[in-house]
Amino acid sequence: MAKWNVVLSTTEPYNYVGMIQVRQGNKNSEVMEATITENGMPYDLTDCKVYFESVVGDKYPVQLGTKVIDAKKGKIQYTFDQHSMQALHRQTADFI
Repeated sequence: MAKWNVVLSTTEPYNYVGMIQVRQGNKNSEVMEATITENGMPYDLTDCKVYFESVVGDKYPVQLGTKVIDAKKGKIQYTFDQHSMQALHRQTADFI
């Protein structure tokens, strides 16, 4: 069950989802689900690989695979793990 559900668009210039507060000790249990859209319609992720990408603490690059849960509807799921939660900080991340 996802704690956060967001919609991300490939055609919008800025996808602000707000602050997602993740408890550092809750590794491998904090889940975010995203629906990827293009021009307001679900983006077909069939045969695609999706990755969570970030830089932790302005030093440590992180690129981790996400789970595609419904390729036709553009739904992915990411579980925050020890790599994405290795420091207390504000973080900006992307899905690629």
